[in-house]
Formats: sequence, structure tokens, C-alpha cells
Amino acid sequence: MGNSRTTIGLFLDGDLESGEHDLIDHPQINVIYNETLHRKNTLYHSAHFQGGTLTLLEANPCTLRIRGVFGFSMSSINLEVTDGAFDVYCR
Repeated sequence: MGNSRTTIGLFLDGDLESGEHDLIDHPQINVIYNETLHRKNTLYHSAHFQGGTLTLLEANPCTLRIRGVFGFSMSSINLEVTDGAFDVYCR
């Protein structure tokens, strides 16, 4: 990403089941990719992705833990995100 600041937001419905999910047009998953370069923000939504998957490994309502892995690509801007991971304890 060079001199830019990058943020990735994952928005998952609470009833999303564990397993591998295609990010393209998924009704329960939205991803936002935000890149800031010289105070200019550029936002991309998962609707812009040419490919991508999210694997939900755990969504445990008893421990309030959610974890998984993801990757996606946008050939239009020569971007590929690989080996993305999250492991979050909610309160």
C-alpha cells in the first residue's frame, strides 16, 4: 500500500453460518475497503470485487468470539488481499 493508509471493514449478519462464503453478492456479508492517500479517501464495496471468499471459522454466542479468514481481489485497481484474518471477542 506504500504511503497510504488502508482500512478493511467486515460486516457480517448475526446469523451467518460457519463455513466458506463467496463475497460476491452475498446477502449476509458486506466488506468495505478504504484507502487514504494525501487526505483523499477512496472507498470500495464488496460489490466492486471481482473475486473473494470469507471463511467463518467460529461464531460462538456463549464465548462471544468470532474468527475467520478472508481474501478478495479487484483487478480494476490491481489489488489482491490475501491471508486476511480476524479473531474478535465481543462484549
